[in-house]
Amino acid sequence: MNAVEDTETSLELENRRRATRFALSLPLCHRGKPAQTINISATGIRFVSRTLQVGPLVELTLDLGTEVIELSGETVWSEAVGTGRIIGAHFHPTKDLHKLCRYLSEVA
Repeated sequence: MNAVEDTETSLELENRRRATRFALSLPLCHRGKPAQTINISATGIRFVSRTLQVGPLVELTLDLGTEVIELSGETVWSEAVGTGRIIGAHFHPTKDLHKLCRYLSEVA
């Protein structure tokens, strides 16, 4: 086993995700600016935002094509990329989260 495998094993990185991720490119709005999903699950999201500002909380408006939903969550990580950021967030339970779950189950 190499050092990377040892680290992954000790941190159990392979097993920390509880929900299936979908590599979907969906339009959303973050801090009043256009953004785009990279991947999304019932528990979290990875997206590209055109804002350089990131706080501990994210408020997102996500366009599912058939409806627009409001989601919120905690920023888990972020990385500056060009004139924006890639952000990873974990969702809070909201009234629209079940709509996202229903949408993802239809995509699967």
